[in-house]
Amino acid sequence: MTQNETTAIMAVLYAAYPQFYAKKMPAEIDSIVALWTEMFADDSAEIVAAAVKSFIATDTKGYPPAIGIIKGHVSKIKYGYQKTELEAWGEVQEALRNSAYGAGEEFRKLDPIIQRIVGSPSQLREWAMAESGTSINVIASNFQRSYKAISENQREYRALPGPIAEIVNQIAEKKKLIPEPQPKTLPVNIQETVDKSKRVVENPLAQEIHIPLSPEEFEKRRTELLEILCNK
Repeated sequence: MTQNETTAIMAVLYAAYPQFYAKKMPAEIDSIVALWTEMFADDSAEIVAAAVKSFIATDTKGYPPAIGIIKGHVSKIKYGYQKTELEAWGEVQEALRNSAYGAGEEFRKLDPIIQRIVGSPSQLREWAMAESGTSINVIASNFQRSYKAISENQREYRALPGPIAEIVNQIAEKKKLIPEPQPKTLPVNIQETVDKSKRVVENPLAQEIHIPLSPEEFEKRRTELLEILCNK
């Protein structure tokens, strides 16, 4: 959406909420137009205009919309109605009825976001064969929690202007490229000391051990030494 198209849409808002915009100075209006132009740069003027008129048609509070609210209306126009987490689980329950033997076919029928949460046809089959009602209730609760979180993340990402979305993608890619930290090695001198200690512990017989002589052995060796000396 260009700046001229944004100005035309702001004129619609001015007509719907004259008291609010009448208090704004020209510089403030220019700032509002510039911000809306940037935030809706990737959206067509026709869709934004339809979103603004959709908001005005259902507004009962008498205040102009925030950018985020119009982004939500734009998303509904562009991507259609988004299932609630309860409706999404109802779709899974419908698939479970035939998943004991036809999990593959049922899995392919699911929406991509629901497939992402379920994971695989085999998981669908396991859920279909769950025996207790308690297990199904736990599965349903976890599924709905995951569906709500993923839907909100997807909705927020779609609302991002192109340049901001690109920055988010670059940050995500950089995180993937960061290598996992490797264990630090000891300094060489310390490592050598550790290795020597290991060898001593593993092979204690490798060390020379001094064993004292008995009195009889001492006397025998003394006598032998004296004989040698006397013969010389």
